[in-house]
Amino acid sequence: MNDIRWVAIKGETRADKNGIQFKSKGYSRAKLRCNKFFRGGKISFEIEFHSNSASEKPMIAFVGLNEETSNPRLQFGISSAGYFSISQEDITGWKNLSNTESTCYGNDIVHYNILIEVVGSKAVLYVNGVLVCKTEQAKLSCSQITISLEGEGDIIVKNFMIATEKLKAFVVMDFSERFKSIYTEVIKPVCDELDIECFRADEYNYPGSIIKDILDSIRDSDLIIADITPDNGNVYFEVGYAFALGKNPVLLMDKERKDLPFDISGFRVIMYHNTIEGAQYVKNQLTRFLKALINN
Repeated sequence: MNDIRWVAIKGETRADKNGIQFKSKGYSRAKLRCNKFFRGGKISFEIEFHSNSASEKPMIAFVGLNEETSNPRLQFGISSAGYFSISQEDITGWKNLSNTESTCYGNDIVHYNILIEVVGSKAVLYVNGVLVCKTEQAKLSCSQITISLEGEGDIIVKNFMIATEKLKAFVVMDFSERFKSIYTEVIKPVCDELDIECFRADEYNYPGSIIKDILDSIRDSDLIIADITPDNGNVYFEVGYAFALGKNPVLLMDKERKDLPFDISGFRVIMYHNTIEGAQYVKNQLTRFLKALINN
């Protein structure tokens, strides 16, 4: 993704076509925000720490996501001293999701090649091609990327690149013929119109553990859509797993069902009639729900 531009929103730093430069004689902080939006894919860049040899504190860079959204902030931490982390903020403060503790001694200049990969709720941090941090509990919104820099000395960030991926929606539902039309005539067309890759577990065409593939798909998908009309234990298990990951599934139910199970009766559900008129209604509602989640 080209044409990346940065604006300093805190502290003193410089950003141009050659990258970002942070210079500090004393300990200070700066933050920049990028003009590009990111929800999933890859972020890569090079970073150099030129530490003041007299300083006892390491220099630190944070790549931040969700900064201007309602979701808790997500940060990837990179330290000149060899400490790396993935952390997320909740109502109690910052929670460390993954970290690697090591110490670099005697290096006034430290250079790293950084790669961040985000797929669904899985986030991975690579340093110089080595996986150093990984979590499957990340909560991500579509947000602009920030870089926070702090320390005493110089920090240079260059060759910053973003590769976004198409949003993925995993559909949880009964696979019987009765529910085939709601998938092929409503859910898939809506996802196609919104440029979302949509799939169900019965579309896998390779060997392996089915339950592992389903759980991986729930974790790695940006959106979960579930039809909870029949009392299907597999569907309810998968919906529960999605809620546990903070996925906030979009729930659909045929109006012929009179009530919902107690544990999900408090959630918003798109109710539909399995008719031509009902199909158009659920298309409109599903489009609205998915747009709200995409833009959150």
